[in-house]
This record gives sequence, C-alpha cells and structure tokens, in this order.
Amino acid sequence: MSNITFRFKVGPKKVGLRGEQLKYVARPFYASKMTEDDIIESIVRNYSGTNSGMVAMVLDAIQREFRNHLFHGHTIRLRNFGTFRLSFNSTSHDSPDDFKPEDIKNPRIIFVPDISIRRELKNELTFEEFKQR
Repeated sequence: MSNITFRFKVGPKKVGLRGEQLKYVARPFYASKMTEDDIIESIVRNYSGTNSGMVAMVLDAIQREFRNHLFHGHTIRLRNFGTFRLSFNSTSHDSPDDFKPEDIKNPRIIFVPDISIRRELKNELTFEEFKQR
C-alpha cells in the first residue's frame, strides 16, 4: 500500500439564492519536488551494479529519444508505465482549404498510465490528512 497525504483547500461556493457558503475540498500535499539528480541518486541507491554516471547517461538518452520520436509524430508506450502522445487544439473552419498551420494551438503531451498503474491508484492507495507539527 502507498500512502498519499492531502490537505484541505477552502473556497466559497454559490448555494442557490442564499449566497455563498464555505466548502472544503481535499487536494494532494506534495512533500517535495524530485529532480533528475534525486531520481539518479535513488536508482543508484536501490539497484546494485549501477553508478550515477551510467544512470545519468541512460536517462539523458531516454529524454532525447522521447523528444525525437514524439516530435516526429510517434506514440510512445512504455510497458508497465503508460503511453505518451502529442495532442493539440485548432480553430474550426467551414472547409479544409481555409485551414492554416497557424490555426493549431496549445500543443501538449498526453500521458495515459498503464492499466497496472490505474489499478494501483484505484485499489492500493490510502489517504491521510496532512497535519502540521
């Protein structure tokens, strides 16, 4: 089981004609931001036979290959992790002839987690409220 900490966000919500009422919503509490160096250090610590130089080289190669393949229109699926693909919005036109490449807006990368990760999210996470000490 993995334990996720949350804290409450408070905000007003309109309630009919009576006006506003405070409502509470749970939001994830992020303990810290992991950097690439933190990940490399964790891999070296947890997997024997690796060193930081080797892990950094492989991670760098993966990042370059991801960019190269995503930006050339490929979908990337990593077994037991998920699928990455490019997506974007565009303005609509009455005819394809009216369309220009400049009409494409908001390019982004979509990540769809593997089914094993989705199952873990659904079945194996527990939640506890963040309590400041």
